Amino acid sequence: MFLTYKNRLNEVKAYAVDVVAENDDYLDVFDKDAERVKTFKKSNILSKENSFEGASIKAKILQKDYQIIERKRQPSRDNWKNQEGKFEVCFTGFPKAEKNELIQYANDNGLFIRKSVTKGLGLLVCGKTAGWKKLETANKLDIPRVIGTDGFYNFLETGEYAE
Repeated sequence: MFLTYKNRLNEVKAYAVDVVAENDDYLDVFDKDAERVKTFKKSNILSKENSFEGASIKAKILQKDYQIIERKRQPSRDNWKNQEGKFEVCFTGFPKAEKNELIQYANDNGLFIRKSVTKGLGLLVCGKTAGWKKLETANKLDIPRVIGTDGFYNFLETGEYAE
């Protein structure tokens, strides 16, 4: 099936799709170009065409009827970069108040705080409800871990990864 569709930003585009499921308001499709499932609002499907080329031509014609809404700029990723090369640490599985204290203590000791496990991470600090995905990623990347606040404070004092 070949569709022209108007997205939430009023961009009119052509799609080559296979229908996966539908209800009164939505159509779940497999987008052949993006190779993934997408959900379309039926009310935003502007036309069904016989070919992708036909849908592309129709999209260009119909776009003139809709003013594209400017995308909001994403915040600069510079604040996510460890530009000073500080030691990186990530906390998982702690109650919010305890995690905030750990983050403050880490900041006070010159560490860079990550929210996710990345290859540059130096230490994963695990609380009682540590996220399995973070643990799995840390294992794959061979990132050292410590357990609990005591393990973290011991690391800061001694530099050891004792669990």
